[in-house]
Amino acid sequence: MLCYLITFYVSVILVIDGPGARAGILTSRGVCIMTTSALHSSWQFRVPELNWPRVSAYSGSLTFHVALALALLIPPVAMELRHAIDNDPIIVTLKPTAQPEPIVEPAPPTPPVKRKIAAAPPVPTITITKPEFVPTAPANTIAPPAEAALAAPSNAVPGDGVADTPPRSLAYGKRTAIAYPRTALQRREQGTVVLHVLVGVDGLVQQIDISKSSGSRELDNAARDAVRHWSFQPGTRAGVAYAAWALVPITFSLP
Repeated sequence: MLCYLITFYVSVILVIDGPGARAGILTSRGVCIMTTSALHSSWQFRVPELNWPRVSAYSGSLTFHVALALALLIPPVAMELRHAIDNDPIIVTLKPTAQPEPIVEPAPPTPPVKRKIAAAPPVPTITITKPEFVPTAPANTIAPPAEAALAAPSNAVPGDGVADTPPRSLAYGKRTAIAYPRTALQRREQGTVVLHVLVGVDGLVQQIDISKSSGSRELDNAARDAVRHWSFQPGTRAGVAYAAWALVPITFSLP
């Protein structure tokens, strides 16, 4: 029984100490064998009679010690396994996640460009009134001053070609268009100019003056230059044409 206890003790030491104590296992077993042989060869060694209660006690004690040794051995082994597991590198392969495609928002529609419609320039209006006959002065009448209405260049007498009675048939003939002066249009000048025109027996303008100004030199000159090239239907008496003065009003107006 002593040999068995010694062997069990040596085995426990070998397990706890690890591989470094395995070299002495043969020596321990040898010591046990030698001790057993010495006891058997000694004259004092006597095999006692089997005492079953004692054998049961020894067996229970041996079983207890074996269980205790196993309980002591299990935690170190578990710790070594856990340490080995912790030391092993863990390789984890991650699959790249698919990147969502960017959402391209459609460009907002370009608003149509509103074209500015240029305002139409004002349309000027030129009104030509029917010519008004101007009677000539008698022979013994003193000519009026310059600022008064212009009279005939000379006193008319019967038979000199200038009528002293209203020519009822005096009318316009061929007329050219009157252009509205650009400068007066930009300045928005308007008004009425009255021209004093001497119409010859041939219907052409022999003399032209400004009887009343419109207040704009541009308008006055435009009217005079245009009427200068007009032609009239002269008055007749007994089928004979005669010369006469007439007032020609021309009105320039803007909307």
